Amino acid sequence: MKHTNMKKVLLSLTAFFICITTIVAQEQSFKLDQEIPFNSDVKRGKLSNGLSYYIQKHEEPKDKAELRLVVKAGSILEEDDQQGLAHFLEHMAFNGSKNFEKNDVVEYLQSIGVRFGADLNAYTSFDETVYMLPIPTEDEEKFDKGLLILRDWAGDLSLNDEDIDEERGVIKEEWRMGKGAEERMRKQTYPVLTYNSKYEHRLPIGTMEVVENFKYDRIRQFYKDWYRPNLMGVIVVGDIDADKVEEKIKKLFGDLKNPANEKERVEFDIPSHDSTLVKVVTDPEATYYRATIYYKQEAQEEKTLGDFRRSLLDQIYTGMLNQRLYEVGTKPDSPYMYAGNSFSDFLGNQDAYALIAIPKEGQIEPSIERLIVESNRIKEFGFTESELERYKVELMTSVENAYNERDKISSAQLAQDYVQSFLHNENSPGIAFSYEFVKSVLPSITLGEINALTSKFVTNDNRIVIVEGPEKEGVTLPTEADVLDTFNKANEIAVTAYVDEVSGQELLPASDLAPAGKIVSEKEVEELGVTVLKLDNNTTVTLKPTDFKNDEILMTGHRYGGYSLASLDSLQSASRASTIVSMGGLRDIDAIQLDKLLAGKTASASVSINQLSERASGSATPKDLETMFELLYLKFTAPRKDQERFNVYLSNLKEQITNARKSPNSLFSDLVSRTLAQDNPRVGGIPTDEDLAKIDLDEALDFYQKRFSDASGFHFYLVGNFDTDSIKPMIEKYIGALPAKQGVTHSYVDHNIVPPSGIVKKEIKAGSEDKSTVMIYHHGEFSNSAKNRVTSSLLSSVLGNRVIKVLREEKGGVYSPYAGVSYELLPTPEQNSTVYFTCAPDKVEDLIEASLQVMDDVKEEVTEEDLNKAVQASLRTRKENLRKNGFWLSVLSSSDFYNLGYDLILNYDDVINSVKTKDVEKAAKKYFIHDNYCQFVLFPKS
Repeated sequence: MKHTNMKKVLLSLTAFFICITTIVAQEQSFKLDQEIPFNSDVKRGKLSNGLSYYIQKHEEPKDKAELRLVVKAGSILEEDDQQGLAHFLEHMAFNGSKNFEKNDVVEYLQSIGVRFGADLNAYTSFDETVYMLPIPTEDEEKFDKGLLILRDWAGDLSLNDEDIDEERGVIKEEWRMGKGAEERMRKQTYPVLTYNSKYEHRLPIGTMEVVENFKYDRIRQFYKDWYRPNLMGVIVVGDIDADKVEEKIKKLFGDLKNPANEKERVEFDIPSHDSTLVKVVTDPEATYYRATIYYKQEAQEEKTLGDFRRSLLDQIYTGMLNQRLYEVGTKPDSPYMYAGNSFSDFLGNQDAYALIAIPKEGQIEPSIERLIVESNRIKEFGFTESELERYKVELMTSVENAYNERDKISSAQLAQDYVQSFLHNENSPGIAFSYEFVKSVLPSITLGEINALTSKFVTNDNRIVIVEGPEKEGVTLPTEADVLDTFNKANEIAVTAYVDEVSGQELLPASDLAPAGKIVSEKEVEELGVTVLKLDNNTTVTLKPTDFKNDEILMTGHRYGGYSLASLDSLQSASRASTIVSMGGLRDIDAIQLDKLLAGKTASASVSINQLSERASGSATPKDLETMFELLYLKFTAPRKDQERFNVYLSNLKEQITNARKSPNSLFSDLVSRTLAQDNPRVGGIPTDEDLAKIDLDEALDFYQKRFSDASGFHFYLVGNFDTDSIKPMIEKYIGALPAKQGVTHSYVDHNIVPPSGIVKKEIKAGSEDKSTVMIYHHGEFSNSAKNRVTSSLLSSVLGNRVIKVLREEKGGVYSPYAGVSYELLPTPEQNSTVYFTCAPDKVEDLIEASLQVMDDVKEEVTEEDLNKAVQASLRTRKENLRKNGFWLSVLSSSDFYNLGYDLILNYDDVINSVKTKDVEKAAKKYFIHDNYCQFVLFPKS
């Protein structure tokens, strides 16, 4: 079986510019029949019982390791009376084992800062089950206990009758949470996609008839049959001593035994078919149309460097076609809103090439036709040399950046790569080798090779066409016969060659750039490693150079104002102004030409208009930093009006909104937002037809220009790999050149958008599934101080843990509830607490009562254990965040935006350790007031 290990290495890489001449100059020689090597940094082995292990020392982040237990067993191995038990067994791993009773494993991990769900997790698929455990390593005892947890999962689960029965309800609620239009349509399409194979009857969630009624011995039998060492892999990546970890694995896992007369681990196939299979399905709650053409084929292995090179060809083909399909979708005559193509693993012994479109209403057949026509255009005329060279540069950019960041990649990413290597018995060469290989072979890839791939991807057998969409009055979807007829006739349509139009313009000619500004003052904040610059155009720039990433510089900026300043009549245009204007491109360069102009550049910049502020954001590698500044300058000074793109945007938006009104979840969200805003017309849920009719391009452009033609008052922040002195000339040249008015004060307008007082209970009936959604929202005043902000965060964690324990573990009434406490500081400090979950309609009242009781219990007592879990999770998260550019960008900018000062940044540990249980209880008493909250419930129609 093949997997996309090489593709994932390439697709997950971010960009850094390198010119093609450099690629050719550094070309090396590789033998394509050579086996792909395994990363030499990894210590690999196999125990005598067949268990495989992969260990790598990697210090990103420090004092942490990522542990994985991988089992080559999933739902495909279930017997008929075990459907759903592979997934059920995964749940049971957190419900008792030899060394951890009941929920002790979760309790212990939370006590050392590992969060259930966010950190500690697992998944079950058709062919595998994977357990994920991040564990601290500064204390060897904690790390050893983490390995012990993996060992218990591998061979010592308790699987007690009582624990099994308690988990049945949780599984059913997970099943219920997934119910809806997508699931109902999938039920109809899945048998076609899995065509006469066992996969049709082995969805991992299983059947509720089995889940609710299976005999205990059936899950124990699955565990005995398939959780065996010769189907297992243990992966450890992190800040560890690899030799010591290897010895620990040998000692802990070496005594696992394979069962006598073990069952054969069969690889299941999906039969081939000569005919084109077609399925058209509708659902009254579907929110969009979708047409997908699958071309299934025998799976390709990736064993040799020739296979690796072939995967590059596949990626180039699909990438270039995606760019073409996107370009078509921006035109007014496009039959679809979005389209794309991909080539990846499918199921069993098959890969699949897929063409997918999200058609406009009434445009399903034209969309299918257009997908086939674009494939045929390549088959007949091919891609152009300019497209290929541009994409090569983009691809090499990605590989170069990944290589530069190879020591900064997270241990979790590396662990995931080794999970795939184990599952598919393929080597993971590592970023350094991949970089050298791609750099060597990319120049040799020819246009002829790429153009020939259409015949590989688009075949005459194993074809499936799936059409899905909403049921709407007056709209008739094509029949399966119609779709097949369209499919066949599309191949008869004459095509012409694609013309790759490239403007060849400069992004920002020197003549279009205003004179540079001057830095008029400079202040060092040494304890933060920050420099604050004031410029003569009344803008401010805060700089924090870091070494967290080699090829990353992040930028943000803010100023008070936003669409709070817009009149009610112009609000619909003003609130969408930045989105609308961004579609037009810059200067006289349209958006498509701009993308082509920036090919190979790792730089972006955007601006947005929020409710209370204008914002700027951007990112770049050090090499492309000036391009980011050029884009930022043009976003302020040279927006481009594009009536054609606006018409496409507005047409698509109207259709999306119309369809959203059919979604129970959208209707529920609409009820919540309108109620909490007390029907304030400035805060809408789903826009009405009257709202949509008010959106106007000229009005949007006018509001945009009013907000960005004057940059005074903007505060920009840059964090990342740069030198402070070296970046100053660029700041003066671009930020200093932004137009600005002197003596202007910028602020927002407080429109008094506040939740209703008292107890408000609202219900809505929508949807056909036996499923309800509940939201309980408490609100009130917030006293802003560093300690109160931290206490609120800790209370959020305590409430979340308690709600999971009561509603999920004790009552079995929900699967994944959310509970948390947060605060807003502008325009008026306000706290809010939310409990949100889905459940059976007949359990709504009981679970609401239980939620309110949890809040009351927290008011009465927060234990030291509760507080310690919250504190440890916060401290561990913060420790990792302190080595992230994005974290510093956020805390620096928010501290200034909300006028908080830097005390909490500098003294966080002192503040959090000063919070006592009584402080959290006091906050709960203040926040969880049951005579001032809103309750919302979504019930099914019948």
